[in-house]
Amino acid sequence: MLFLVGVVPLAIAGSLFLRRAETTALEAVRAGNARVAARVAAHLTAHLDGELDVLRTLAAPLAAAVALAPEQVARILRNYRLAFPHLRSLDLVGRDCYEVATSRLGGELRSRCGEPAVQSALAGNVFRGPAALGEDFAPLMTVGLPLEIAGEQVGAVVAVLDLVGIWPMVNSIRVGG
Repeated sequence: MLFLVGVVPLAIAGSLFLRRAETTALEAVRAGNARVAARVAAHLTAHLDGELDVLRTLAAPLAAAVALAPEQVARILRNYRLAFPHLRSLDLVGRDCYEVATSRLGGELRSRCGEPAVQSALAGNVFRGPAALGEDFAPLMTVGLPLEIAGEQVGAVVAVLDLVGIWPMVNSIRVGG
């Protein structure tokens, strides 16, 4: 009887303490993973914002007041692709959703009506498509953003970004470390 009075309460208390310790450990791991996810999301957002800032700089040289010929605009787009190798494609779309210029070889202009990136950008919103693997298995993302000069929208730029530049940041992630 004395055994039951001393051992049973200790066994029950030990069992409760073990369950609580397990719950506390799981909560700590979840909180740590949430912090890592938030930090990664912030880094990815900063990376993409930097890419979009590069594209926004196209507005000044492509302004109507500059009065460039279509071939000059296409040359500017091609030069951007050379200067920024993470740009897989770069197209300037007018307010009528037809390409004004493209960085593609051949330079055939086409209608972009109905494409989500174009519709969103021409509506004044930034479009960030889902990340997808390209034919060479590089992560790619289509983005579209409105081009504005002095508050007036002059068109939209649509680009396919190569996201290989995020790999060093992704490789630096250590969960639970």
